[in-house]
Formats: sequence, structure tokens, C-alpha cells
Amino acid sequence: VKVGAYFDNIHDLSLQNRRFVGEGFYWFEWTQSLQDKLDSSDIDPGSMISIANQLDTWDGDIEGLDDDPIRLPNGNYYLQLRFSANLYIPEINLRHFPFETIQLPLILETYDDSLAIENDNLVLVPDARRNALVSPAAGINGYNIVGSKLESTVRTLGTDWGLDDGKLSYSGVALQVFLRSTPLPSILKFFLPLFIVVGIVLLAPSLEGELGDIRLAIPSTGLLTLIFLQQAYQAEIPQLDYLTFLDWFYACGYVTAIGTFVLFVWGTNFYQRAPEDGKHESLETINKADLVFQLSAIVGTVLTCLLYTSDAADD
Repeated sequence: VKVGAYFDNIHDLSLQNRRFVGEGFYWFEWTQSLQDKLDSSDIDPGSMISIANQLDTWDGDIEGLDDDPIRLPNGNYYLQLRFSANLYIPEINLRHFPFETIQLPLILETYDDSLAIENDNLVLVPDARRNALVSPAAGINGYNIVGSKLESTVRTLGTDWGLDDGKLSYSGVALQVFLRSTPLPSILKFFLPLFIVVGIVLLAPSLEGELGDIRLAIPSTGLLTLIFLQQAYQAEIPQLDYLTFLDWFYACGYVTAIGTFVLFVWGTNFYQRAPEDGKHESLETINKADLVFQLSAIVGTVLTCLLYTSDAADD
């Protein structure tokens, strides 16, 4: 069965819930021999292929553009349907967030068990003609469409539904649209507040070592601010079992803030315990330690960025 698909519109993307709303068309073409099987099995051609990753079917709409399949000049049957549905995103990779590339799929699969690969060797194949797969007007704010493809899939459920007829596999075709986040808005939204807070913490060691109370207040305030900023951005993405690129920068920020606080605790105690005639020398020691810490924090942040760039190049 030759299958084609087209996204006319994409909107309401939710990374947190791994879903989006897609609207468009899909069509398929089949032979007389398959039509005979559909008639004998009393299968409606319109339900022969279903959207496998559709959510909330009560809130979706799928309808044929024609009441019945049409006959093509080559004798095959053809049916085109329009869809508007909430779609699930099976795979999502946010390791490079907020500079991620995500795949938004429309997965079409055979519906009836009698059409499984093991029962009838029915295979869905992508329409190989060079048609556009997504409308130029489709898109989501904050993302650019960077590619699309139509590919064959096979899904094995791993169950026989208690019928002892073997584990069945179902042929499918997936329309994948690739979206990449736009860099500048991501930098302004996620990195600028982070860099401002970390920058203030990094500047704190430039204060004179004798200003212990003022110095101690800056990293503790910065640490709390980082926690709230990270929680705010993580509310936009699902719970992950790995760190995103942005998480690594927050980790650097936490280390910097905690390290600065420990440095200031040591510096304050070192200055207070120094004899009166040794206050000047103790300040020089504290200032040298502050400078070493500042440079180390900057180098650590740069190395994190370079490691990410290397991993991104490998991907």
C-alpha cells in the first residue's frame, strides 16, 4: 500500500507533555487484490490505516474528502483523508536544550489484525514522488523547520491479545518534521539571566577582603536565585534522566556560588584571626585566593561550553 502524508499546520507544542496539534492530509493507494480482502473481511477502507500516535480521539477529527475510494487510471483504489489531531511525540532528545532539534511525527499504521504482516504480508511504503511534506506556512514560534522525511516503520506489540495466534507486527509509515530552536531568543531567555547572576557572584571576590558581611551575602543570594531560575525553566520540559546543556551551566553556577561562599567564609575568618600588625598581609593573601578562584571558575565554564560544542559536533 503506497502511503503519503502532508502537514498543513503545526501548533500548540508542549515539550512538558510531549504532544502537539497537527493538521493536514494523508492518502493511500491499494490494489484490487487488497480490496477483495477488505470486502471479504468487512473492513472499511477508511479505517484500514489509523494514526498510531493520536491522543484524545474525542478531540480529533478525521474525515475522507470523498465518500468512497476513487479508481485511478491504473485500476488501483485511492483514498484521501483530512486530519486534525493531538499527536504524541514518542522520542524526544533534550540533551542540547535550549538548542535542541525535535522530531514531530505523524505515524500511520495498519489497523486490523487480519492486515498484520504475519497474516497477509501487507506492507505500507512511502509515496516516493517528490511532493512537499509540510506547508511553508506551518511552524511554531521559537522554532525553525529544518527538514522532513517520510519513512517506513514496523511496530511489534509483543502480545497476542490472549488469542494464541503469535505476536503480530504492524507495518507503518511515519512523517517526521524536524524543528530546531532559534538561538538568539534562547540565549536571551535562558542564558542571559543565568550569566547575570553568576557574573555578579564572580565579581564579588573583587570586594576588599575586610568586607566580610557584604561578601558573604552575595553568593548565598545568588545561589537561591539560581535555584528559582532552574526550576522555572524545568517546568517547560519533561522530567529527564540526564542533564541538559543548560543544566551543566547551572551546575557550574552552583559550584561557583558555593565555592565563593566557602572562599568568603575562609577569608573572613582568616582576616579576623590575623593579628593587627598582620592585617595587611592577610588581605593580600585573601586577594590572591580570590583572583585564583575567579580565574578557575571562568576556565571551568569555558571548558563546559567547549565540551558541549564537541558533543554537538559528534551528534
